[in-house]
Amino acid sequence: MKTTGEAKRLKFAGGASLGSTHIGFGMDTAADALNGWGTRAAPHEPADIVLEDGTRIKNDGLLGDLMDWQEIGSWVLTGDGWFDGVTYSDTLVGLRRLIYGNLAIYMDLGAVLHFCQMHEERFHFFKDGKVEEFIECFDHFVNYVKDKYAHEHEVYGGEGTFGSPEGGFLRDGLRGVARDDFEASLPIIDHEQRNILEDFMYRLNQNSIPPATFSDLGRRDGDNKAFLF
Repeated sequence: MKTTGEAKRLKFAGGASLGSTHIGFGMDTAADALNGWGTRAAPHEPADIVLEDGTRIKNDGLLGDLMDWQEIGSWVLTGDGWFDGVTYSDTLVGLRRLIYGNLAIYMDLGAVLHFCQMHEERFHFFKDGKVEEFIECFDHFVNYVKDKYAHEHEVYGGEGTFGSPEGGFLRDGLRGVARDDFEASLPIIDHEQRNILEDFMYRLNQNSIPPATFSDLGRRDGDNKAFLF
């Protein structure tokens, strides 16, 4: 990031980049594990994941296919005993949560930052120091998106995280961005972690997630199970 100019307003994005790298690493690790544990799906069969090289992986549910040394090792190292550790199914659920949570961040904060950029280009509230006027406009924007786009993604729904006032993290961080205050912008990361990922990845909020998706993500409301990655 440049140390001068408009780029310095987005110092907090460095924290987001680090978090995205962590999520990407977890996704790669999960995909490698599923490739080692799973079996190849036939052309007519649905696959749990498709690797970059086009390999289609599935779990056929046969105990014999699960009893390879890699998965046995995972049970021993991550659990208290046999069948208590991380399994193929656990890792698949974890991969789905990583993907779902990362998309939720994109849909939530991506829209917020796009609004900031477009708003400043048109009205120059940041440049003119009109911080609270900007926050008032942002609140109207949040209400508009939740009213018009609730069907686009769960973050925009009635129980969604978009524009959440919880903890004051998001608006305090946006005030920091508007004031050109590096450190004061960092609460946006708290919003990302506490308000978005808490509901959509770490401890699922069943009220925020459609039933079918909740099932795919492990059917564990308030769960904080540690996955392989």
